Amino acid sequence: MKTVTYLLSLLLVSLSFGLDIRSKGYGINREAAVNSALRNAVSQGVGMELGSSTLTENFMVVSDKILTKTKGYVSKYTILSEKEVVGSYEVEVLAEVSKSKINDDLAAINLLQKFKNQPKVMVLLDERAEGQPMFEKTATHKLEEYLLSQNYTLVEQEQLEELRKQEMGRKRSPEELAKIGFRFGADLIIRGKVSAGKATERKVYGTTMHNVPIQFNARIVRTDNAQILASTTKRVKKNSRDAFSAAQFGLEVGGEALGKALSKKLVAFWKNEIYNSRFVQLEIEDSKDGLSDEQVSSLRQLAFIKDANIRFFKRNYHEYNVEMTGNIHQMKAFFEKINGLSVIGMTPNRIIVAGKDKPAKIDFEPKSKSVEFTEFTIDEIFPSRVQFYSQNSLATIKFKVNLPSINRVKVSIFIPELMKVPSEMLVNKITSDTENQVKAKLVFDSKKLAKWKSTQEVQAQVKITAGGYKESLNSPVRVHHVNALDWQDLESYASFIHDNHPSIYKVSRQLSKKMNQSSSLLKTVDQSMAAFQLMESMGISYTKDPSGISPGGRIIDRVQYPWETLSNKTGDCDDLTVLYASLLSSLGVQMAIVTYPDHVLSMVNTGIYAKNAYRVSIDPSKYVIYQGQVWLPIETTMMGKGFLKAWEAASSEYHEARKMGTDLQITLLDEAWKKYPAAGWKAKVKTKFPSSFLKSWKSEQTKFSQQNESNIKGKIKALTRKTDVKSQTQLGVLYAQLGDYPKSLATLKPLKSKSAQAQNNYAVSLILNGDEKTAISELKTIESKLPEAKVNLALSYYLSANSGKGQAQFLDKIESLFKTLPPGKALDQLGEFLGLDLGMSDGTRAAEDHSKVAPKKINRRTLREMIRKRLANKKKGGKSIVTSIPFGGVRGADPDQVEEVSNLLVFAH
Repeated sequence: MKTVTYLLSLLLVSLSFGLDIRSKGYGINREAAVNSALRNAVSQGVGMELGSSTLTENFMVVSDKILTKTKGYVSKYTILSEKEVVGSYEVEVLAEVSKSKINDDLAAINLLQKFKNQPKVMVLLDERAEGQPMFEKTATHKLEEYLLSQNYTLVEQEQLEELRKQEMGRKRSPEELAKIGFRFGADLIIRGKVSAGKATERKVYGTTMHNVPIQFNARIVRTDNAQILASTTKRVKKNSRDAFSAAQFGLEVGGEALGKALSKKLVAFWKNEIYNSRFVQLEIEDSKDGLSDEQVSSLRQLAFIKDANIRFFKRNYHEYNVEMTGNIHQMKAFFEKINGLSVIGMTPNRIIVAGKDKPAKIDFEPKSKSVEFTEFTIDEIFPSRVQFYSQNSLATIKFKVNLPSINRVKVSIFIPELMKVPSEMLVNKITSDTENQVKAKLVFDSKKLAKWKSTQEVQAQVKITAGGYKESLNSPVRVHHVNALDWQDLESYASFIHDNHPSIYKVSRQLSKKMNQSSSLLKTVDQSMAAFQLMESMGISYTKDPSGISPGGRIIDRVQYPWETLSNKTGDCDDLTVLYASLLSSLGVQMAIVTYPDHVLSMVNTGIYAKNAYRVSIDPSKYVIYQGQVWLPIETTMMGKGFLKAWEAASSEYHEARKMGTDLQITLLDEAWKKYPAAGWKAKVKTKFPSSFLKSWKSEQTKFSQQNESNIKGKIKALTRKTDVKSQTQLGVLYAQLGDYPKSLATLKPLKSKSAQAQNNYAVSLILNGDEKTAISELKTIESKLPEAKVNLALSYYLSANSGKGQAQFLDKIESLFKTLPPGKALDQLGEFLGLDLGMSDGTRAAEDHSKVAPKKINRRTLREMIRKRLANKKKGGKSIVTSIPFGGVRGADPDQVEEVSNLLVFAH
């Protein structure tokens, strides 16, 4: 077996003209840090030749080739600096990376298997469907099929069938598994459980499909020392026309995915042992004192030995943990030279030594450890989620302590490439001889994460200290590049959207200042329009994602941060949506993200309740009603074609997708930020506010007004031709909405005796025309028939009030209506009727709720607080809450009241 020293010497072979690259590396020792630095240099250099996506897919092969082939990529390198940091090493190198071909090496796994003496693998999966055993063994066969395709050697099937039946449903410790595997000649045993859930039905384009969820849990145990080398969990859901086919499809896909995941983790573990160091178990039998201090010192001075420590002893048995970089034959040669000791047994990871005068019985069954790991896993890391990681556990450690007097242990986790110092915690409640579990948070160095440019596997190390005993375990963890996003976790998209980043805040403030010069449209619609036109004016354009990545699948996408899109002036649908949502969020607009199986777009909350949707458009296909309010879908990929076309296209696309039953998901940005706050990387972007913006914005405003006017005229023309009550009632409402109250009253008056809806709408027109007295009379006759009539009656009392009596009548009617609405939803429904947010929090983004209102105008916030406090006052005969009345009554406060009143009144349809 080649040693790491020899492998590193291969790197010095000069091949061809290369690229000089500076890179840093981190490791548990100096050699590991140098290896890491060289691999990082190659990842940069090869990335220049292949492109980042190719490098991400092939980096494991590339890094293997560096350290195992006679012709590598590094022609030469110079160490620029090195230092020890909290028990680890940091090295910076200047490496010359060759530009020779890299596509001729696909044998990395085979090379590692040869280093490990072609180990035999045994697979024991307990497969169950709804708790009952499955005898098909579909997942097992697919897992074995994948392992065979990777040239793993499996234990013969005939030997395993009876054992598999015996093991079904049993829970085994690593030691028990090791004994089973060793007895059957296996070097590694894959033990796990496959659980298929109950099938559920769903309609897909009119066809009934069955969906079966399946969970896969498995781990690899080394049989000669019971060490857990890797563990993983997979969840799979597959659809088919029948439940059996769906389950079989899921088992096949999951079995292969399990094989890939375990193989990748096993390869990473082997690489760490080959390139850095590994632990072997040294057992001294029939010896009262074990190794002397002098012998331990001599062992530690060997070039291939990193450290050696006593781990356990009992009577004449002593056990040591030895950290080494060579192979176990070198250790055997050492002990054969020591008088009084002889090697009586050996495996690749265990060596048994006894006194020459008292040869002991050879026992290869693993011994119980004082401190032993049963699991160590760290979730894959996405740098964009750095704020999420500071608040949530990322690592899971399970362990046993076989020391009855220990009641506290220290757990330490360290990833040198990502952390400045280890994360440490004390566990006070320890149960002896049973499994203990710790969930750990990891504090990352944000500067390192912000510069993480490629997806790589790194080694994480956990250490447990219990009394005088120590145990450590390494586990690979996948770290994705800084722009990586997993679309299966939609909420994590929010971590890319920044509303207060300096570069975004600066642009949004400039935009707000420009908009203050003139704004004739609804504020939020105007802001949405302005942000879109600003991006166009800045020259930002849409570029299709070359990878064709689907947001709906478990494929890792690359997403730009908003300042990167500002700088690059281009991006795909998710990049442009990030920038657009960042700008509008910075202006105080509530945003949502809409995801399709293969697309993403933004959606803007206008803050207008559904009853007033006509203020945005009289065409319902132009907007989305979500949570009782009007939202505008925007297609940011239509940069260069104007806001109105982007709005129209997105709305049409959304409604068509809903009609077709497409799986759409809406994620509220405010809610997503609670779990995944913005990453907050520091970045400087020079932006120049374009002079063409105002002209572009004004042009879209004019088009918007012209389109609305044209739509309204067309609607009036169509309704005028119809004579039925419903059409004429709609016509009367339309006149009122346009402010032509005389025509509205003339149209609705003849209809009021024919329907309660027409009478309600006639009364609303009276109110808008300033005649609350007549409106009250009309509304009293129908308030028991229509909840809308009761709302309008309450508002009539409020508007005609010139004393506290009118306000008290208003609150009485509101409370009366509230009691008739469904419990649990009453507050929301009342809010929809009024067009007010009556929730108990003030966390809205509407500017009207956060600014002082002129005292002569209807104060919507005061009105809302009056209603909320009244409804919260549960005591009978509670004191009515009134506010001061302007001189001459509420109606006489200001001529501009009509516009505010129209937002509160309710037309019946």
